[in-house]
Amino acid sequence: APAAAPAPGVEHPRHDPLEQRGLSDEIGFDAGISFAPSPGGLLSRGRTLSANAAVRDGFEAAGIVFICVERIARAVSSVPFRVEQQKRGGTWEPATSKEGKELGKLLKNPNMSFPWSILTWRLMQHLLLTGNAVSRHTEYLTQKGIAEILVLNPDGVTPKPDEYDIVRHYKYSVAGKGSEKIPAESITHIQLPHPTNPHWGMSPLTAAAQAV
Repeated sequence: APAAAPAPGVEHPRHDPLEQRGLSDEIGFDAGISFAPSPGGLLSRGRTLSANAAVRDGFEAAGIVFICVERIARAVSSVPFRVEQQKRGGTWEPATSKEGKELGKLLKNPNMSFPWSILTWRLMQHLLLTGNAVSRHTEYLTQKGIAEILVLNPDGVTPKPDEYDIVRHYKYSVAGKGSEKIPAESITHIQLPHPTNPHWGMSPLTAAAQAV
């Protein structure tokens, strides 16, 4: 039957879709029922969760995953970052040095594509979905300092530890463009620690993969 039209004069509030106030009433869970993973499912036991699989079979396919990731990522990206320096007496004030001002400009506009808030949003998406958020900073060609900060797809990043189990560089591969060796000092790698892998993180979605 066709849905009834709203009564005239009655205001129906419009909510932010990320809020999902009625989520608990819209999604039900049946105790004692388990779902076998379909072929090509989210995760095979013992394997790490790739970004592509996490997005395709989790973020895009499961509303609860999307909502959880976006709420956290949006909250983190809303936190303002400021460059300050500590004065005598322990007080903090906005940085006035040349380096401090340059860092402040970098945090405001880390690259030509998007501002700092979007960069942190994307990094949080990667961290929550794969357990790893990786960014790369590039240097100026004609002067000292960082020119821009770029977000790297975790699927293309491979830590390369040496004989002492210390990561000295990362291998970054992009489909159709080959691979590149990037020094560890040019990479910022944030991870949710994996109990048995000190070089690559584990996401909450990995643990929830069977249920998702």
